[in-house]
Amino acid sequence: MSREESGKSKLPNVYQDFLRSIDDFFSKSFQHLHDNGMFAPSIPIRQYEKGEQFIIEAELPGVSKNQIQLDVFPQYVRIRIHEEEVLEMREDEKGIYSKSISSQARERVIPFPYPVQEGDIKARLRNGLLTIAIPNHRKRINIE
Repeated sequence: MSREESGKSKLPNVYQDFLRSIDDFFSKSFQHLHDNGMFAPSIPIRQYEKGEQFIIEAELPGVSKNQIQLDVFPQYVRIRIHEEEVLEMREDEKGIYSKSISSQARERVIPFPYPVQEGDIKARLRNGLLTIAIPNHRKRINIE
């Protein structure tokens, strides 16, 4: 068999190996996408006006108050959730101790419809619902 003929018979296997390596790369990469903060589940919110207030509600089931960080800026608020899980295993008879810590942060930036002062904002967490209330300081202009 000549060199040219043997090269032609191996060509499909080379392609198969190449395609298999690409498939493995993507299937393994996508399995761990949720570990990356950029692809973490978003924080669902609702925004509406009620009376003289602008209300933002964020659904945070299973999140405690000490896991939430609110950063207020004149034009927006940032809700940041820090979740940490600690797994410990101890077998005193065998002298085995294992500790594993996993940490994840999620955040969402919500723009305000008008500039606000930090002192004006009130927030509370009840039954997994974070409610942020902002007094409506907008001024309406009458058109002549």
